[in-house]
Amino acid sequence: MTINGDFYLKFPPVLKNALLEKKVKFGNVNEKYEHFLAFRAIKRENESKPIQLQDFWSYAEIGYKGRHINENDISYYGCSLFTNRSELKKKMKIDVDLQNSSNKIIRGQVKDSNGPCTVNKKTTHVDWWLFDGCDPSSDFEVIS
Repeated sequence: MTINGDFYLKFPPVLKNALLEKKVKFGNVNEKYEHFLAFRAIKRENESKPIQLQDFWSYAEIGYKGRHINENDISYYGCSLFTNRSELKKKMKIDVDLQNSSNKIIRGQVKDSNGPCTVNKKTTHVDWWLFDGCDPSSDFEVIS
């Protein structure tokens, strides 16, 4: 796919600015793809709280700057999911007993209308860069 400045304008300010300033760049991303099922870990203290857009924010959008975070890596600006639930649980070290934890797993459809993605077939990890104004929450449900 051809990536240009017009494409960059589709993203939220934090990613758009990083792209325009050439701080990061897209590698081999999928702009058009078939919808697929994916899993994401979220924190949920209140069981009745619905899934919302903030549950899909990237580390960059929430301002997280951990010790092992690379702000020059395009993944920092994407929403992280997995196509394999077991891989998600292993990678995120989610408690086996999710009933007594604030960690929850949501499942839903990754759609190209919400933004481009990359999928690592070996690890099943997905980086998904949501377009500004897109909210995939209604396509996801809490499963555990």
